[in-house]
Amino acid sequence: MAFGVANEHISASCGMNDGRGTICLPNPNTEVVRERTVPLIVFHGDADATVHPLNSDQIVKMNHLSSLNAADTMACATTCGERETNGRAYTRDVWRDQDGSLLTERWLVHGLGHAWSGGHPEGTYTDPRGPGASAAIVRFVSQFTLDNAPDVLLI
Repeated sequence: MAFGVANEHISASCGMNDGRGTICLPNPNTEVVRERTVPLIVFHGDADATVHPLNSDQIVKMNHLSSLNAADTMACATTCGERETNGRAYTRDVWRDQDGSLLTERWLVHGLGHAWSGGHPEGTYTDPRGPGASAAIVRFVSQFTLDNAPDVLLI
Protein backbone atom coordinates (compact mmCIF):
# COMPACT_ATOMS: atom_id res chain seq x y z
CA MET A 1 0.00 0.00 0.00
CA ALA A 2 1.08 3.56 -0.60
CA PHE A 3 2.27 5.70 2.29
CA GLY A 4 -0.51 7.23 4.39
CA VAL A 5 -3.37 5.26 2.81
CA ALA A 6 -4.00 3.58 6.16
CA ASN A 7 -3.33 4.49 9.76
CA GLU A 8 -4.90 1.49 11.49
CA HIS A 9 -6.02 -2.05 10.66
CA ILE A 10 -9.53 -1.28 9.36
CA SER A 11 -8.39 1.39 6.88
CA ALA A 12 -5.50 -0.92 5.89
CA SER A 13 -7.91 -3.74 5.15
CA CYS A 14 -10.21 -1.45 3.18
CA GLY A 15 -7.35 0.10 1.20
CA MET A 16 -5.86 -3.28 0.46
CA ASN A 17 -9.21 -4.67 -0.71
CA ASP A 18 -10.40 -1.80 -2.90
CA GLY A 19 -7.24 0.20 -3.65
CA ARG A 20 -9.08 3.49 -3.25
CA GLY A 21 -7.28 5.06 -0.29
CA THR A 22 -5.74 8.51 -0.40
CA ILE A 23 -1.97 8.88 -0.49
CA CYS A 24 -0.82 11.17 2.33
CA LEU A 25 2.86 11.94 1.88
CA PRO A 26 4.70 13.73 4.68
CA ASN A 27 5.62 17.36 4.09
CA PRO A 28 8.99 17.47 2.35
CA ASN A 29 12.00 18.93 4.12
CA THR A 30 12.83 21.90 1.90
CA GLU A 31 16.28 22.25 3.48
CA VAL A 32 17.45 18.90 2.10
CA VAL A 33 19.04 18.86 -1.34
CA ARG A 34 17.74 15.83 -3.17
CA GLU A 35 19.33 14.31 -6.21
CA ARG A 36 16.60 12.24 -7.84
CA THR A 37 13.75 9.81 -7.40
CA VAL A 38 14.44 6.43 -5.81
CA PRO A 39 14.09 3.72 -8.51
CA LEU A 40 11.07 1.45 -8.05
CA ILE A 41 9.90 -1.88 -9.48
CA VAL A 42 6.38 -3.18 -8.81
CA PHE A 43 4.80 -6.55 -9.67
CA HIS A 44 1.07 -7.14 -9.32
CA GLY A 45 -1.47 -9.62 -10.61
CA ASP A 46 -4.61 -8.17 -12.16
CA ALA A 47 -6.62 -11.06 -10.66
CA ASP A 48 -5.39 -10.51 -7.09
CA ALA A 49 -8.47 -10.71 -4.86
CA THR A 50 -6.44 -10.06 -1.67
CA VAL A 51 -4.59 -6.85 -2.61
CA HIS A 52 -6.48 -4.90 -5.26
CA PRO A 53 -4.41 -4.07 -8.38
CA LEU A 54 -5.15 -0.35 -7.89
CA ASN A 55 -2.62 -0.53 -5.04
CA SER A 56 0.19 -0.91 -7.60
CA ASP A 57 -1.07 2.23 -9.36
CA GLN A 58 -0.92 4.07 -6.04
CA ILE A 59 2.61 2.88 -5.29
CA VAL A 60 3.75 4.16 -8.70
CA LYS A 61 1.87 7.44 -8.18
CA MET A 62 3.40 7.83 -4.71
CA ASN A 63 6.88 7.38 -6.14
CA HIS A 64 6.15 9.97 -8.80
CA LEU A 65 4.58 12.42 -6.32
CA SER A 66 7.57 12.14 -4.04
CA SER A 67 9.92 12.95 -6.92
CA LEU A 68 13.08 14.22 -5.35
CA ASN A 69 13.86 16.75 -8.01
CA ALA A 70 11.62 18.83 -10.24
CA ALA A 71 13.87 17.82 -13.15
CA ASP A 72 12.60 14.25 -12.73
CA THR A 73 9.69 14.90 -15.06
CA MET A 74 8.28 11.45 -15.57
CA ALA A 75 6.49 10.13 -18.56
CA CYS A 76 5.63 6.55 -19.27
CA ALA A 77 8.15 6.11 -22.03
CA THR A 78 7.41 2.46 -22.76
CA THR A 79 4.43 0.18 -22.43
CA CYS A 80 4.75 -3.31 -23.79
CA GLY A 81 2.52 -6.32 -23.62
CA GLU A 82 4.22 -9.71 -23.76
CA ARG A 83 3.60 -13.33 -22.85
CA GLU A 84 5.82 -15.93 -21.24
CA THR A 85 6.26 -19.07 -23.32
CA ASN A 86 3.43 -21.36 -22.15
CA GLY A 87 2.77 -18.81 -19.42
CA ARG A 88 1.01 -15.64 -18.45
CA ALA A 89 0.69 -12.46 -20.47
CA TYR A 90 1.78 -9.23 -18.82
CA THR A 91 2.03 -5.51 -19.40
CA ARG A 92 5.24 -3.75 -18.41
CA ASP A 93 5.29 0.04 -18.06
CA VAL A 94 8.65 1.80 -17.81
CA TRP A 95 9.11 5.41 -16.72
CA ARG A 96 12.37 7.29 -17.30
CA ASP A 97 13.46 10.80 -16.42
CA GLN A 98 14.39 13.47 -18.97
CA ASP A 99 17.95 12.11 -19.13
CA GLY A 100 16.74 8.58 -19.86
CA SER A 101 17.55 7.23 -16.39
CA LEU A 102 15.25 4.46 -15.25
CA LEU A 103 12.79 5.55 -12.56
CA THR A 104 9.99 3.01 -12.34
CA GLU A 105 8.89 -0.32 -13.77
CA ARG A 106 5.40 -1.69 -13.18
CA TRP A 107 4.58 -5.24 -14.21
CA LEU A 108 0.88 -6.10 -14.35
CA VAL A 109 0.59 -9.86 -14.77
CA HIS A 110 -2.68 -10.85 -16.42
CA GLY A 111 -4.60 -13.59 -14.64
CA LEU A 112 -2.19 -13.70 -11.68
CA GLY A 113 -3.83 -13.85 -8.27
CA HIS A 114 -2.19 -13.22 -4.90
CA ALA A 115 1.03 -15.09 -5.68
CA TRP A 116 4.73 -14.63 -6.49
CA SER A 117 5.02 -14.45 -10.26
CA GLY A 118 7.35 -17.14 -11.61
CA GLY A 119 7.79 -18.83 -8.23
CA HIS A 120 8.63 -22.47 -7.68
CA PRO A 121 5.62 -24.76 -8.34
CA GLU A 122 5.95 -26.35 -4.88
CA GLY A 123 6.09 -23.00 -3.11
CA THR A 124 3.31 -21.37 -1.15
CA TYR A 125 1.61 -18.43 -2.90
CA THR A 126 3.63 -18.91 -6.08
CA ASP A 127 2.65 -19.11 -9.74
CA PRO A 128 5.27 -20.80 -11.92
CA ARG A 129 3.72 -19.53 -15.17
CA GLY A 130 5.69 -16.30 -14.85
CA PRO A 131 6.96 -13.88 -15.76
CA GLY A 132 9.79 -14.45 -13.29
CA ALA A 133 9.62 -11.63 -10.76
CA SER A 134 12.90 -12.64 -9.11
CA ALA A 135 14.89 -12.44 -12.35
CA ALA A 136 13.26 -9.13 -13.29
CA ILE A 137 14.03 -7.62 -9.87
CA VAL A 138 17.67 -8.78 -10.02
CA ARG A 139 17.99 -7.28 -13.53
CA PHE A 140 16.38 -4.05 -12.34
CA VAL A 141 18.55 -3.51 -9.24
CA SER A 142 21.71 -4.62 -11.08
CA GLN A 143 21.48 -1.47 -13.18
CA PHE A 144 22.31 0.62 -10.12
CA THR A 145 25.75 0.51 -8.52
CA LEU A 146 27.24 2.52 -5.70
CA ASP A 147 28.96 4.63 -8.36
CA ASN A 148 25.70 5.63 -10.07
CA ALA A 149 23.25 5.15 -7.21
CA PRO A 150 21.20 8.22 -6.40
CA ASP A 151 22.15 10.13 -3.27
CA VAL A 152 18.99 10.08 -1.21
CA LEU A 153 17.94 10.88 2.27
CA LEU A 154 15.58 8.30 3.71
CA ILE A 155 13.00 9.93 5.91
